[in-house]
Amino acid sequence: MGSAAWEAAVAFVRDHAYAVIFVLTVILYNLGFARKLPLLKTAIVYLLLAIGCVPLTVLYALGLPIVPALLVGVALLVVVQIRRRAAARRKREETT
Repeated sequence: MGSAAWEAAVAFVRDHAYAVIFVLTVILYNLGFARKLPLLKTAIVYLLLAIGCVPLTVLYALGLPIVPALLVGVALLVVVQIRRRAAARRKREETT
């Protein structure tokens, strides 16, 4: 990634910090904690996530590395999901 592209990415995150933090928290929730819920309960969960992102955005504005921490969390949960699916596939192949 060139330095101009990097600077553009950093500027985008800085200018849209709340949206980036909200999207990353939704991804984290879906990868690690989500289960099938009725529509109203799902809406309540996302509303509470949106409210919870406000203090995270304030902490990000104060200089804490909230976005990189969320990115690490997403990466870890992606690895966990890949390993779970591989283990489930191996288990299915062993039983058949």
